[in-house]
Amino acid sequence: MPSKSSRKTIVILIFTLVVGILLYTYAPTNIQAGEYEATLSIESPSISIRETYIVILQDSGASSEKIFTLNGTATIVEVTVPVTTSISTDHPIRFILNATGDAITADSIHIRFTNNEGFNVSLRPTRQSGQVFTIEYQPLVNSQAAVMILGVVAILWFTEGISLVATSMLIPVLIVLTNIRPPTEALAPFFDPAVALIFGGFLIGRALTKYELDKRLALLILSRTKGGGGSLILTVMGVTAFLSMWISNTASAAIMIPIALAVISRIRNTEIRGKYGKALVLGVAYAATLGGVASLVGSPPNPLAATYINSFLGTEFTFMNWIPFGLPVVLIMLPLTWQWIIFRFKIPKSIDEMDDLKEVSHKEYLRLGPMSIEQKMVVLIFVSVVILWFTEKLPDFIATAIGWSGHGISSSIVALMGGVSLMILRLLDEKDVSSHISWSSLLILGSGIALGGAMIDTGLSAFIAQQMSVLGIFPSMLVIVIIGVVAVLVTMVASNTGAAVILIPVAIPLATGLGIDPLLITMVIAIAVSMDFALPTGTPPSTIAYSTGKVEMHEMVTTGLVVDFIAILVLTILVVWLWALLGLVVI
Repeated sequence: MPSKSSRKTIVILIFTLVVGILLYTYAPTNIQAGEYEATLSIESPSISIRETYIVILQDSGASSEKIFTLNGTATIVEVTVPVTTSISTDHPIRFILNATGDAITADSIHIRFTNNEGFNVSLRPTRQSGQVFTIEYQPLVNSQAAVMILGVVAILWFTEGISLVATSMLIPVLIVLTNIRPPTEALAPFFDPAVALIFGGFLIGRALTKYELDKRLALLILSRTKGGGGSLILTVMGVTAFLSMWISNTASAAIMIPIALAVISRIRNTEIRGKYGKALVLGVAYAATLGGVASLVGSPPNPLAATYINSFLGTEFTFMNWIPFGLPVVLIMLPLTWQWIIFRFKIPKSIDEMDDLKEVSHKEYLRLGPMSIEQKMVVLIFVSVVILWFTEKLPDFIATAIGWSGHGISSSIVALMGGVSLMILRLLDEKDVSSHISWSSLLILGSGIALGGAMIDTGLSAFIAQQMSVLGIFPSMLVIVIIGVVAVLVTMVASNTGAAVILIPVAIPLATGLGIDPLLITMVIAIAVSMDFALPTGTPPSTIAYSTGKVEMHEMVTTGLVVDFIAILVLTILVVWLWALLGLVVI
């Protein structure tokens, strides 16, 4: 007799198969070969012009371009038009505008791409470098297969009818079998720079855990902490968030939860111990999740977003570039979350039993003894990697002041250098790599990049974005809030990586079409998909906190929903405003 879980899997697979067939049958049709008109409009004080160009799309054959010159009152624009181009995956229709004279802005440029059979698409610049504007449009190609794959993967990810790893392995298989990409390109994302970055980070995190350097740091900080009420919870949350910047949020929660439980056990008053236990374990879980958004290596959606930024916008997004986006979220959310937890569970300002925590933590720290040579070597490698991450590309004002712009070695290569160093020095061995690295996370991340690439190459992401252009009736700030809410809701029922994979490839062309900074939309989604605090299944830290038995399901949900709400408001309004103030995005 098949087990209940087996029957569930069979039902889900049958349902998935039926949905996949329906999606393949009723998917939007591919773009047709023929003659199209591209009507270019530029409305700027220095140039106001409207020109129509003929573009021939063909099933095969060579592509050709022609350059046209447009003269304004104070601006001259050279337009490179693809007069003939072939229809294929990963072969976008590309217009390039090179402006000289008075500057023009991206929102002043618009192309209406039409034909006589009712085809009508609105296009805006997808990339800008100085006064060179690129407008790319990948029409629908092999759309039936792309829609089917997206639907099948979404169902399997949301329902977990089969394991996330199995679904991840299925993605490149489907991509190859449906002729979207050849095997080499379909499998390349599994060691994409984003995957290499996380892999190197896992190796470094394993070394920190193996030699108890994370525990040593936690006890050192706690031994210097004053107060045992709410201030202690804030300290523990701060330590957890800091650890989560460099090691996985799961590992940081696994390190700090036992420390939190040890703290809780010292409280003799049953009522206070119950309240304090709930607040402390939830504080650790929330802080571990929040800390992951502070750095590029903190959570898998972060390097995934960087990959999309590189491919869509042509911008190299480094470790240093991420910090001013992610760190403000943590610095704002951490105290707000702490205050809510204190209020929610009515934690007293001082607890007598906790007054000697500083001394207890100090004794525990001393019991660890002096640092060994191996520990010192791990610290040296860790610090070296962090320094190299920060100095890949220095901010312009620093580069100008010291005459050095950075070493230019990619963050992923730096992470691998750190991992290789640990292996060469025998600080890590093959068992550490085989048994203590989350290979499932790497597979999920790689498959996410592969799926996102398939959506882009076939034009599906651009097509979905076009269907959502109705959001243009709303103010841009409201659109940003809506997208933030959608991202949080999706990550409640899917992994944060899966949510990012589904949303970002659609949101970037949507932002371009609505005249919203695509970098802004990408960062909102990348961070928002890590902002689910309501469900035990939402993030691994929440699962660990729930497993302690200190907090009931309804308490986690009611407390977490408020944190979700706070996170959406902080991210989509306050932090977005701060990003704009720092000149990181345009609103």
